[in-house]
Amino acid sequence: MPASDHLDRAAARGLTRRYALALGLVALLTLLAQAVIQFALHRARADAEVVNLAGRQRMLSQRLCKAVLAWRAGGDPARLVEARQVLDEWTRAHLRLSRGDDLPNAGAGNSPAVAREFVAVEAQFQAMAAAARSLTALPASVDRLLDEEAAFLAGMERVVALYQGEAQARVARLVRLELGLCGLLLLVLVLEAALVFGPAVRRLRQAIADRERLRQQELESLGHQVAADTARGIGQDLHDGLGQTLTALSFQARTLAQASAGGPIAGEADALATGIAEAIGQCRAHSRRLSPVDIQAAGLEAALRELADAITRAAGVACTLGWDAGAPPPASAGEDLYRITQEAVTNALRHGRARRITIAVSSQGLTVQDDGQGGTGGGEGVGTRSMRARCARLGAELESGPAAAGGWLVRVRLPAAHLRP
Repeated sequence: MPASDHLDRAAARGLTRRYALALGLVALLTLLAQAVIQFALHRARADAEVVNLAGRQRMLSQRLCKAVLAWRAGGDPARLVEARQVLDEWTRAHLRLSRGDDLPNAGAGNSPAVAREFVAVEAQFQAMAAAARSLTALPASVDRLLDEEAAFLAGMERVVALYQGEAQARVARLVRLELGLCGLLLLVLVLEAALVFGPAVRRLRQAIADRERLRQQELESLGHQVAADTARGIGQDLHDGLGQTLTALSFQARTLAQASAGGPIAGEADALATGIAEAIGQCRAHSRRLSPVDIQAAGLEAALRELADAITRAAGVACTLGWDAGAPPPASAGEDLYRITQEAVTNALRHGRARRITIAVSSQGLTVQDDGQGGTGGGEGVGTRSMRARCARLGAELESGPAAAGGWLVRVRLPAAHLRP
């Protein structure tokens, strides 16, 4: 598996872990917020009941005094029964608020401030309760009940105020806690966007760009392959068609020259045979350029040596090949390196008018250097663009420009991934 695939898989696993962690944290914060809010709502309902019960305690003390006064004024037994019923309800409510354990934030859960207030009104409560229970035995109990009522009501007023203040304080704390959880949740979402979604989007964009680049390289490779196949077909046609025809004409011209030896057309016959021989040589040279040795079968070295020999014979220039036998380039790069060399040599002959061309090949790539005038004489042409496209397909770097010692230099540097044969 290529190293890039390992990196992509590792990056995907890392993004997946971070995404799962972020979702888990969001879910945890959401559940925590719900738990806190539900607990606070439960406490708020209990606070409402506590405040209502404390306010009702004041109302019950007033009903008790009213029933006792009505009984004393008219002696109605029903009023006495009502007073005793109110006394029982009032007593239960007082005990529930001061010492009970069934209400949160009340009774056993009272704050120290509320507990002190209940201690302060306990004497009035006990005195009023005792007076209410002894109405029939001690008529003066009515006055005693009424005397203690004002102090009890004032104490319960303070108790109700404390209950309300503590309930409001708890609501305020809940609001702050909820805002804090909301802020923390937003922070997690921001971090998720920065650490998970951002890298994921960048990785997706990079993957799309890589796929587009690979698609473009595949199209260029297909174009090069089609061009190479077309060139091979033309080269083969030149060799098998025009080459064979010229060979037959060469034999005929040679026969004519021999038959006319010493005659008036002997010179023209010799010139015709010589011209046809030169045409055969050029046809073979062009055929080899268009249809070189099978690089996969014979190897890049054999193809380049044949190219150098053909250039030397056809163009009359010194074209030499330097081959690093200990570290040749990989076979997979052979076709592209051959075509790049062929284009560089053609440019040296066509535009630079070179008389000497040196080709050097190693595992790092190749160089083609000539002693010509340099350049292509009109900016980057089709040949140079073709060389760059082939280098891009190999992932190689192309350097094309004037050499330090004169002439023109074309250098192809293969990437590290290609340095192993």
